[in-house]
Amino acid sequence: MNQNTDNHKSLSSVYLRLFTRILEHSFTAWSILVISLLLTFVAWLITDRIHAKRMQDRFAFRASHIAESIEERLLEYEQVLRGGIGLYAASNEVSRDEWRCYVENCQLAKYFPGIQGMGVSVPVTAEEKSEHEASIRNEGFPDYKIRPTDKREFYTSIIYLEPFDWRNQRAFGYDMYSNPIRREAMDRAIETGVPAMSGKVTLVQETNTDIQQGWLYYLPIFKDDNSDRSSNHNEAKNCRGDLEGFVYAAFRASDLMNGILDEQDKEIKFEIYDSSELAKEHLLFDSDELCHLDGNTATTHTSMLPLSIRGRVWTLYFESRPGLIETSGSNQGLAVAVGGLAFDFLLFLVIASIGRQKRRAVEIANEMTEDVRASEDLIRKILVNASEAILTIDENGHVALANRIARQMFEFPDNSQITFDDYLSSQSWSYLVGKFNQTSDSRYKCTVEASRGKELDAFVCRLSMGSFVVSKKQFHILVARDETARIESDRKLAQINNELVIASKTAAKVELANGVLHNVGNIVNSINVSTNVIKKQIEQTSVSNLEKVCQLITEHETDFVGFVQSDSRGKKLPRYLQKVSEALVDENQKLEKELQDLTKNVTHMKGVIKSQQSDAKSHSTLNALSPKELLDDALTANKANLANHDVELILKVDDRLDEVYSDKHTILQILVNLIKNANESVVENQTANPQIVIRANSDNRNVIFSVADNGVGISPSKIGQIFDHGFSTKQSGHGFGLHSSAKAATDLGGELTVSSPGIGSGATFKLSIPITNQSNANELVASKHANAAL
Repeated sequence: MNQNTDNHKSLSSVYLRLFTRILEHSFTAWSILVISLLLTFVAWLITDRIHAKRMQDRFAFRASHIAESIEERLLEYEQVLRGGIGLYAASNEVSRDEWRCYVENCQLAKYFPGIQGMGVSVPVTAEEKSEHEASIRNEGFPDYKIRPTDKREFYTSIIYLEPFDWRNQRAFGYDMYSNPIRREAMDRAIETGVPAMSGKVTLVQETNTDIQQGWLYYLPIFKDDNSDRSSNHNEAKNCRGDLEGFVYAAFRASDLMNGILDEQDKEIKFEIYDSSELAKEHLLFDSDELCHLDGNTATTHTSMLPLSIRGRVWTLYFESRPGLIETSGSNQGLAVAVGGLAFDFLLFLVIASIGRQKRRAVEIANEMTEDVRASEDLIRKILVNASEAILTIDENGHVALANRIARQMFEFPDNSQITFDDYLSSQSWSYLVGKFNQTSDSRYKCTVEASRGKELDAFVCRLSMGSFVVSKKQFHILVARDETARIESDRKLAQINNELVIASKTAAKVELANGVLHNVGNIVNSINVSTNVIKKQIEQTSVSNLEKVCQLITEHETDFVGFVQSDSRGKKLPRYLQKVSEALVDENQKLEKELQDLTKNVTHMKGVIKSQQSDAKSHSTLNALSPKELLDDALTANKANLANHDVELILKVDDRLDEVYSDKHTILQILVNLIKNANESVVENQTANPQIVIRANSDNRNVIFSVADNGVGISPSKIGQIFDHGFSTKQSGHGFGLHSSAKAATDLGGELTVSSPGIGSGATFKLSIPITNQSNANELVASKHANAAL
């Protein structure tokens, strides 16, 4: 079994060396570049064709959608005319007022845009003309006459036309039968007995401005029309004598299309021709006029669709506009090409540089070897006085070396041989060595349960384990860290989180829960910053440099003194070790500072929760508070918000201020909210010189905290709403912070106010807290609870 394993490893080593040699050859890099460029070209070509097909399908769908929309809308409009036919069928005679009421109730402008007017045209013979004109004049239209006035055997006249505005009055009395295009449609309606649509016309209602092409829609009115005349064509041809008139509608093309098409439809250029030929004289509508475009854009897709409507055949011609019909997918081909080329050349550079990197790696290794030398005595002193617990364990499990921190952590006895296995509770030393030997990493990290001294006081210990060989004997170096403080911090955070969940579930009002989450969320950001700083500091600790020193010691054990005295590299090692020691001390100080901030924020978080719970239980905790310390704590809680932006922070506190006897965490949560909002305001405004000015002074009755910024400011119209529940000027805001802060200030007997010159001029928030002693503060709390009970 072992022989097969060795053969397998040997074969793998051969393949690895062969592969390395291939990569180091310059021909390999060029070959891979050519192949990758070909693959990139193929990928770009496929992507471009897929995109072109998708755009063509998209264009065809949009064109079909437009045609269907036009056809459906015209059929809907036809129902309005059929309603007019129904009105005549249900009445012996339809008066002018009845027709006006019918059209007004149809609400053409709102529901049927594009219909210029709906009217009734009646037939008039040459013998009836004079009597007909006199009858209409007697209705109050003294200037009425049938136009044109030339003599004809058969006339028609528009007698009803609504809405009867100035434009439609131009068509009053007009004989549509005198026009060939209109006459053809009217004859077709008489002959077939079904609605008929005319060809392209210019409406009589048109003036010198806003001239649009149009057409007319005719429905015939027959006497005693109780049968379907369209079912008997021969009978229909002889029914002019039964004709009472026409219900018709005049359409303006642009107005109708504007009412039919949505914004997406307007992104396609299309034209409507009243013919199967695309000739200018047949052009009925051009979408460029509706969209106010010049029509000079390049065309990538075209299409023609016929549309048959009530005896007329329209041709719809469509063109795509690249800047409108194209979607973001048009950049996919370019992205594939650019990304592929970038990857190709990057791969080429990487492979081409492997050989150079190998030589450079050897040079760097030699340089590093020259820099790592030192004396044995100095190394021992640095190890013993390092800020981390460092131990060296020999192959028998005995502690060969333990620095001062390690002896304090494990409470090792002095001047006696120590077996490290005696101080491990959860795992044995042999088990840890076995795990280390199994890992492929040069270091093995684990968490064990250890004990302190003879009392066996257990604690959780984090170990980082490495090894080195001296005189053919294996030693293990351990870096130990007491996890008790971190575990306690995690426990407190978990406890606080549990308290927060319980408080939010049991709160009598949703507003209380929102306030807790908002205020605690501000502090959690700073806790996360401290936690990440501690984690990063641990991960980047300089202890790993000591492991390198230990390895160098073992390498030069036999000639160590001569190496330190004569070799230029060995002479540098004492100074290097001194720098490592200083770095470890500095790291320890930074960790202590971050732990202090973390503890302070955790304490404030617990105070916020306790304050909210106190409100629910109708009692508060009052203490003597320093305004300066309150502001310092508020800035610490906002460390996460302030650390990420270059904002000038100015703090001005009157040293003569007296202490305030009030609820610390309630005041603190208000100040945290105000500073956080000020920071977000200057960041959102992108102010050239962002600045936040925080002041604390007194007017003899109140301590006044003010937070002023030069951020986005507040509109005068919104000043009165700024403290309302749910109101926020930020898109992502919930309106909890300022509302809960204002309510909390009122509960403390104080007041929260705001002022702002306007948008872009910043804002100033002022928190006034009464200067009271313990007795007065208790009376204030009792009064608050009495009001709450009422």
